[in-house]
Parts: sequence; structure tokens; C-alpha cells
Amino acid sequence: MKILAIGNIFLSTSIIAENFCTKDSEIYADTLQNKISGAAIIISAVSAFLNIDATLCTKSVKNQRVDILFKKLESLGVCFEFVQADETSDANTMISIYNQYNERHCYTFLPNEVSAEDLQLIDYSKYDVVFFCCIPYKEIKCLLDKGKFPIAQKTIIIASGLTYQYLDVKGLKVFPDYIFMNAGELRGSLGVEEDDWLSFERINTGDTKVIITMGKDGVVIKNNDVVSQYPVSDETNNIVHPGGAGDSFAAGYMAGQLKGWDDKESVSLGHKCAMSLLSVNSVEEYIDKILKR
Repeated sequence: MKILAIGNIFLSTSIIAENFCTKDSEIYADTLQNKISGAAIIISAVSAFLNIDATLCTKSVKNQRVDILFKKLESLGVCFEFVQADETSDANTMISIYNQYNERHCYTFLPNEVSAEDLQLIDYSKYDVVFFCCIPYKEIKCLLDKGKFPIAQKTIIIASGLTYQYLDVKGLKVFPDYIFMNAGELRGSLGVEEDDWLSFERINTGDTKVIITMGKDGVVIKNNDVVSQYPVSDETNNIVHPGGAGDSFAAGYMAGQLKGWDDKESVSLGHKCAMSLLSVNSVEEYIDKILKR
């Protein structure tokens, strides 16, 4: 089974504040962490660890730290299709602010994004599964408009704060096989402040399976007209950093689906992968953890 994970990598700065504040100038940081991050890195690393052939396609400005990360991924068995960024432009930067309970309040993102033109250069026929990791809706729409949506056994979209436009109250605008979102992204899509699952049930998702991760509250899955909820299968108190847990869950869940497992079994594997990532500070540390095994 060959998978392709497409997405941006970026420098992520996490600020852990005592309480959420409305202005950045009012934040008193207890912890400040700089790390390389990105859903595509996590997807490819987890997939390789689960013995699935993984290829990472990303757009970034090369530097020593990125080179070291790529060498570690190669040691794990990840292959690469590079989309080289303009060397004069800044690498992606994301600033996340968490409170003492590891809940994210806000983030700013300066993208050096994989573009629609970049996506059209990829030969998708070589892969059984294609993950679009936090690729904005407008870029995927360009593929659709040109009739170049990937031909693969499975197409998965990992949503983010940038990509909730995939879903609105009328239904999905793009019909992949799977789409992953967290509860906050779903609320943004529905235009509601609370977890109004009734609105979610009314959305036309066609044959797409929509998976909503809700942290400690488990997972909600909409498969055609059936909405099911699954609790967190493995509780942990060893949460070091929450970043990337949803992406790690998606990789584990999809590994289960590709093996022919049912939702309950796939969710369980997804939670195990997410818990493993929650116990480290960054995907870089996570890859080191995998390599030691």
C-alpha cells in the first residue's frame, strides 16, 4: 500500500500562557517552544511506522534544520517528492497560544503554500491513497475545475482552520472518501458556537465519511446518514503538548481502514497513535522516539 501525504511544513512557535488573553501584549509565556511541524510530516511518519509505504510531498525553504528532519524521515522509510519554495521567501510560520489546560486559543499562520499549480504536477496514479494535509479549499477546487482530481483508491482531506470551507450547511463542496476535522473546525463550518450535532446530521456528505475529533470527548463519525460517537479508547495523563494529535489520529485511523478494520478498531488505533504524539513536544521528537524503537 503506497500513500502520498501532501502539505506544508513550517516553523511552529507554541506559547503556553497561564490564561487566555485577548491581546498578544498581555500574554505572559511560561513556555516558549520552536519546532518544525506540519500535518504531512506527521501523516508520513506515522504511516511509515505502521509499515505503510509513505511519500511526503511538501513545499519549504531548505535549511539545515529541515535537512536534518528529512534525513530522519528517510531513516524511517519515508520517500520524498519535493516542491521547492522560492529561496527568497520566508518559510511558513505558525504561532499557537495554549492555556495551562493545553487548549488552543488562537494561531497566526503565514503560509508558503503548496499551490494549485504544484498539485497539478503530481502523478497521483502511482499511489493507492492520497492525503491532502491542510490544503486550502481554493487549491483543491482548482484541481476539480481542471478535471484533475486525484485518481487513487482513497482520497483523504485533513482539514484545518484554513480549510473549513470544504464544509458548509448545504454539504461538502468536495467529495473525497474521507475528511477529518476537529470540533472547532466543524463549528466554524456550521457557523455555530456550540457543538450542534443536529446541524451536522442534516449536512449532505454523500458517500464521504466525515470524522470529527473532539479531544477527550472522543470521535464523531458521519457515514452517509448514520452518525456514531466513539469514546477515547486510551486515557492518558501524560500530555506534554497537544499539537498534531489530530493528524496522528488520522494516520492511525486510516491505517486501520486500509486493513479492512471497522470504525471501532480504527478509532482505537488512531487514539493510540495520537496518545503517542501527545507524550512528546514535537514531531521531531516523535520521529526520534520511533527511530529508537
